[in-house]
Amino acid sequence: MQSLSAIFWKGAATLLPLLVTVYALYWVVVSVERLLRRLVPAELYFPGSGLLLAVVLIAVFGALMHFFLFERLIGLGTGLLNRIPVVKSLYSALQDFLDYVGHRSTDDLSRVVLVTLQDDCRLIGFVTNPRFELEDGSERVSVYLPMSYQIGGFMVLLSPDRLEPLDISVEDAMRLVLTAGVRSR
Repeated sequence: MQSLSAIFWKGAATLLPLLVTVYALYWVVVSVERLLRRLVPAELYFPGSGLLLAVVLIAVFGALMHFFLFERLIGLGTGLLNRIPVVKSLYSALQDFLDYVGHRSTDDLSRVVLVTLQDDCRLIGFVTNPRFELEDGSERVSVYLPMSYQIGGFMVLLSPDRLEPLDISVEDAMRLVLTAGVRSR
């Protein structure tokens, strides 16, 4: 009976994340298509045109952000959103994530390090800025220390001697940290 239970949970642990991810992507695509298909004239509509329109609108909106007046207007709107308690948390988290993804260079988070807090306490971190200069002229390394299950994290400024490079990919390190090291058996 234990063997059957282990097989079931291994299958569930493999299949459920895959199904939830596929369904979430499907839901986003279908929702965008339903919302924007109304903007496409019937004679020009084809399946996927709502999604294509969404991509075009996002690109146009991004181009408009280069104009000072448009940027100021959006800034006023986001300032209002940042004053509403629950909306502020959701909006700022999404904005930070998209800013990170959109402006990330290939060097960002490219180094995985082991941060020594004490002799027997170490954390996995990601270098976000290898040369961060403080007001007193000293140089530090900016390191992001994510918390498990993506609850949050800390950005710390450390001297380079407190860091030890790890020979692990960013993806593997992030997976390890975000799942709190829990591995399937």
